[in-house]
Parts: sequence; structure tokens; C-alpha cells
Amino acid sequence: MVYKMKNVFLFLISFMAFSFAGVNELVQEGTEFHDKGKYDYAIAKYKEAEKLDPKSALVKYELGYSYYAKGDVKQALQFAKEAERLNQAPRLVESLASMVGTIYDAMKMPDSSLEAYKAGFAKAPHSYNIPFNAGVTCMGAKRDVEAAEWFVKATRNTKLHPSTYYYLTFVSENLGNWTDVFSYGMYSLLLTQKKDQMQNMLRILYQ
Repeated sequence: MVYKMKNVFLFLISFMAFSFAGVNELVQEGTEFHDKGKYDYAIAKYKEAEKLDPKSALVKYELGYSYYAKGDVKQALQFAKEAERLNQAPRLVESLASMVGTIYDAMKMPDSSLEAYKAGFAKAPHSYNIPFNAGVTCMGAKRDVEAAEWFVKATRNTKLHPSTYYYLTFVSENLGNWTDVFSYGMYSLLLTQKKDQMQNMLRILYQ
């Protein structure tokens, strides 16, 4: 009996290891298709991986990401929310919150988008990407005060993200905070390597 149980246990371990390797391989293949813009092929690979591991948050995330890139926001949101529900990995929190918020933003639902960012930022307070995306959402909704607050939170977590300072300059200009316009605009010039951003900052600063 002990011998038989041991064989069953070893079989289960081997099967789980094989399944895990298969999922990783399929996800890798799907990612390669996604990066080439072949989203349907990527989704097909992720669906195969999903059959092997239906509770994988990573697989659900990748499905959501490819559906979003394809333009199917409803399917993207479904898989992104499933990934959030299943996720146990801290490293995925930031990516999931950013994706859910971005999808809601694309659906013209800024309040839902900001709720997703707030929830994600509570779990990943050292992220700069989440507050940056939240700031962009607020800008699109003409909520400049909130946008400034979010962008400032992003600057507290990194000093090296050019677009944060770039957009913060515009928000400060809208709010009439000229000291901030000058300081953020000058710092944006030091960081950015994009010609259009440099030209816009120089125009604002010259004015």
C-alpha cells in the first residue's frame, strides 16, 4: 500500500511539473505572437495554457492584454478581472491594476478606472505606473486637481519618468501654478529624449 501511494504521489508530482512547464512554454509562445501583432494566434496559445491551468492569474492577464490590444475591451476586462480575483503574486498587482484601469478608461468610465487604480495603489504603494496612469485618466476627464495629486504621487516613487513631469507641467499650467510649471518643465527637459516633448516644454517655458 505504501509503495502504491508513493507511486501515485510521484506520478502527481511529475504531472504537475509537466503541466507547469507546458503552461510556461505556451505563454512564451503566445507572448512572441503578441509582440508581432498576431493577437489571435497569441490568444489561441493562451487558451491552450488556460486548459492546463485554469486558475493561472498570469494566463488570464495575458489573455486580457491580447484582447485589449486586439480592441475587444469587453473580453479584455473579463479576463483582467478574473486575473485579479485569482492573483496571489505581488509582482502582478501593478500590471493588473494598470490594465483594468486602462480598459475602463478606454470604455469612457473614468470613475471605474480610478477605483481600479486606487485599489491597486493601496496594494502596491511603491508603484509609479499606477498613479501616472490615474493622472492621465484624470487629465482626460478634465479633473486637473486630481491629476496633479496623482502625478505628484508618481514623482514620489520615481524621479526618472519623463512623461510624469511632462504632463504635470501641463496640469500645473491649467491650474495657474506658475512656479510648478517652471520647476516641472525644466526637470522634464532634463529627462526627456523626445523632440516633441522638448519643443512643447520650451514653448511653455518661453511663454
